[in-house]
Amino acid sequence: QFIYNLNDDDWTMYFLIVTEDIWGTKGYSTEELDCDPDDPNGSGCAEKATPFNQIIFQSNRELGTNIYSVELDFSNPLFPRINTISDLNGECFNPSFEPWGSKVVFYGLLNGNYEIFSVGAGGNSTPDNLTNHPGNDYNPQYFADGSKIMFESRRTGNHEIFSMNNDGSNVTQLTYNNGVDNDFQIATNTTGIDKIIYVSTIEGNKEIYLMNENGTNFQNLTNHPENQYDPDISLDGEQIVYIGDEAGQVDLYWENLYTGDSLKITNNNYTERNPQFVLNGFYPNGEIGNYLIYESDKDGSWSMYFQKLPNYNDDIENFFENNLPINFLDDNSSDQSNSNFANILLDDIEGVYMVFESTEDGTSSIYIIDQFGNHPSAIPSGKISDNFGDDFLPQIQP
Repeated sequence: QFIYNLNDDDWTMYFLIVTEDIWGTKGYSTEELDCDPDDPNGSGCAEKATPFNQIIFQSNRELGTNIYSVELDFSNPLFPRINTISDLNGECFNPSFEPWGSKVVFYGLLNGNYEIFSVGAGGNSTPDNLTNHPGNDYNPQYFADGSKIMFESRRTGNHEIFSMNNDGSNVTQLTYNNGVDNDFQIATNTTGIDKIIYVSTIEGNKEIYLMNENGTNFQNLTNHPENQYDPDISLDGEQIVYIGDEAGQVDLYWENLYTGDSLKITNNNYTERNPQFVLNGFYPNGEIGNYLIYESDKDGSWSMYFQKLPNYNDDIENFFENNLPINFLDDNSSDQSNSNFANILLDDIEGVYMVFESTEDGTSSIYIIDQFGNHPSAIPSGKISDNFGDDFLPQIQP
């Protein structure tokens, strides 16, 4: 239902949405008086048109570990209002939004077995068990168009990678070997077919592999005698980053699969971890370019560093010497980790924001910040969760 208001030369269009499977059976509206509660043919009064601009995260704030959400509604006097996404009695982990943000997938412990579940982003419906299999299933993630979900499973007796439709049907095994296959990431802006990067021990040590979304054309990208792991792939599928062990050091590596260029980004006696490509539009301190972000303990705590990446016409050989990593938060008194990015409207400004974990207040809490290091005006500290437990793995609703 659409409602139009005409005020001089300005048109305003409001929406009334009634859903039965996304957020549970409920009405949402941009105008709370859009509907007549006494209309026998209507849907009753609608709620405000949310949840949007949600952050989901994993937390141990109650008995066990569960999935929670907080809406970035700073006008709400109860902010931050923490809501439970799942009503499962077991442990729940690793939440991830579908590409347009209406559903969340995660894995949880049910009757002694780990299963993959999906639930409406508003948390108003009972989670659907998508796998319902006696083998343990882990770490779900949506493909680019949201029609399929990739996950890890031990249902064959070995740790393999599978895919299924978003309703749990058409389960397909993608890897077949005697190694452990896990730690995958999906390149979602490729032409025609998604590319999957993952870690496998098929050669004995951990190596980085690439395959198509249907399990075809898999190849070893690293071919190294020591462990290579923790990979990420750019959205267009052209670049990868990963962590590699070599001669007692743990360092960060970058490779352009299109040009064949590859370089060791760090070379030190500290530890790097969790590299990922930064969503285009988040330019640290306003310096335009393509970036990756990673964590390092080189300054005494776990801090997040932005590293600018070369373009095709840059001097590859000296690029990283001339473009040093940026300690963006410049806070070495606490640990920061697990960043996530999305383009959202906040403080009436549309832009790419970053959420992350920090132990600044003694527990692991969730914070939000923009590319210039600014927090939303309503929360100067940037903190969007509270101190009732440790909060991890934040995700911004796309």
